[in-house]
Amino acid sequence: MSVIPALLHVLQGNTYFAAEQDNKVSILSHFRFFHHKTLKCNRFAWSLTTFPRSRSLRLRGSPPDAQLLRTAARLITQALVTLAWEAGLLLHAIERQRERVTGQAMDRLQYLYDSVFRILLILLVLGNPAIMPAEARCGRIPAGEPGSTIFLTFENDIVAGTDYGYTGGAQVSWISPELHRESPRGRRSALVRLPLMNEPGYRRNISISLGQMIHTPRNIEYPGVIDDDRPYSGITYVSVGVHRMNARIQDTISFAMGILGPHSYAEYLQDKAHDTFKSVKPNGWENQLGDELLLNVYVERKWRTARCRVREHLEMDVISFLGISLGNALSAGNTGFQARLGPELPHDFGTYPIHPGFRNSSPMSGEDPRFFRKLPDLSLHVFAGVSGYAVARDITLDGNSFQDSHRIEKEPFVLETTAGLGILFSRFKITYAHAYRTPSFKEQHRGQAFGSVTITYSF
Repeated sequence: MSVIPALLHVLQGNTYFAAEQDNKVSILSHFRFFHHKTLKCNRFAWSLTTFPRSRSLRLRGSPPDAQLLRTAARLITQALVTLAWEAGLLLHAIERQRERVTGQAMDRLQYLYDSVFRILLILLVLGNPAIMPAEARCGRIPAGEPGSTIFLTFENDIVAGTDYGYTGGAQVSWISPELHRESPRGRRSALVRLPLMNEPGYRRNISISLGQMIHTPRNIEYPGVIDDDRPYSGITYVSVGVHRMNARIQDTISFAMGILGPHSYAEYLQDKAHDTFKSVKPNGWENQLGDELLLNVYVERKWRTARCRVREHLEMDVISFLGISLGNALSAGNTGFQARLGPELPHDFGTYPIHPGFRNSSPMSGEDPRFFRKLPDLSLHVFAGVSGYAVARDITLDGNSFQDSHRIEKEPFVLETTAGLGILFSRFKITYAHAYRTPSFKEQHRGQAFGSVTITYSF
């Protein structure tokens, strides 16, 4: 029986409850279709936990709604992972048709898909309510207020079968624990003199980020300048942000300083990556934009415009945002929203692709699902969002500010859509977002897609 009919079975109440006689592990739910059934996902298959019916006890009355919804959420999780795996295989088949990628590179890509999928399966098994001890299900004990949070974000367009435009990026960030208005000695902290820090009723943090973004034209084999395509460019930057938030809003002011040009070492890193995966070597980096110091400031506000319970164990929220970026790297305004749906939504303000100003998505309170002492459990949520940008200056398209360089006419308005999955596991939050961005310059005849993976750990 496939996942979807099985889910319908559960919603119809065809559920068994059982208890282990040794009193070490109690089985919360036992489904008839689990008996001698195997859920197959293309070439890779796994067996769901099965139990002899002789050890199951039929309970009188209707099963509790909480358990029913929890079970349904697990099945939805497994269905979504199956769909994600099928999408990965489809992308893999598309990549096979690309003549510029060798068979060895595709074998490595297939190995990467297999490895990621096996990790997801392990998390699903660990999070299955059928194998969780009773003490992990009967209640969760708050483990205190959140401390610092570490973010790792990796982005690449290989998931879309391309190798041009915004072709790759990476960012590592650290978010401080809550900063208090008073020092331990009772004196007023100097931090209250900073913007956003002088009002009561907010949780305050600072952030430090280090990142890199790489842009290339479509034909990376051509060694000369391509007049009707974007220039080669690489940006390496560090940013410091100040954040405040409560249950409804989050404000951010971020200051970034970076380097554009050869000393960003984007050429070196892309060459190494292409050598490792035996891909086509980019031959036009001699024409990249020249060295230039970058200074930017970014201000943004997010609102949690809606949060509700669709069911007892199913939540939904909507986060909208409005921001502006000023500087020689990027001068633009942006607005948009992100919607999330899942059984246990994180208490933060969403997860987004790499952005000129760091977007803080650390837990805002100890009530976040990541801050309960329990054995490894898994919670999955889905999200989708739309962002719009009005661009006055983009140095990767407009070229160097103080010297002659390759440049191209940009589009003044750009739209970006994202959709993805988020997994909460212990103190980890792992998200994958598939983003699509409309053309950024006039001669770009179609938009670009890329994937963004973010891994966070909260102390």
